[in-house]
Amino acid sequence: MSDSARIGSIEAFKALRPAVMKFSGETMAAVMTANAATTTIVSWLRQDRQPYWKREIRKRRELLTRANTRMISRAGGMDGTDRRVKVEDQLQVDKAKRALAEAEDKARETSRWIRIMDKAVEDCRGRLMPLSFFVQSDLARAVGSLDKMADALDAYTTLKMKNTQPAPPPADAAPSGPSEGDTP
Repeated sequence: MSDSARIGSIEAFKALRPAVMKFSGETMAAVMTANAATTTIVSWLRQDRQPYWKREIRKRRELLTRANTRMISRAGGMDGTDRRVKVEDQLQVDKAKRALAEAEDKARETSRWIRIMDKAVEDCRGRLMPLSFFVQSDLARAVGSLDKMADALDAYTTLKMKNTQPAPPPADAAPSGPSEGDTP
């Protein structure tokens, strides 16, 4: 295997550095966006949805208590002729029970999704961490290597150009032809 490389254009080689830097910046922006998005979702579940459903459970328990109290207080004074009121009261109690059950289900589901999202966020961060390390560490070293290689190529081409130019005559060499003071 040869230790030489064929580089057709040093400018093309130098153009690689900004492309690597752009890739590095865009990749880090994507990693940060992914982290922010996952954190935002979990925060929304914890700080918005979970407290909301806890409040709803309290409100709906209160509505169920009122509906039960109303039904019981009305039932004590009825003589059975106002069956329609009993049915309406029972329907209100059933509706309040369903609403409470829905809020309790939503609160359980919210808690379940918080656990699921916490795990997904940790998995995502675990998978993004090597990429982030690669971009911050390895690509930074690669850019440094590219800079050194570009400098070496510049030095090589400069040296090569100096060697291909004709050498100036030595300063102490005698002229080969007659000089002005010589007479033949």
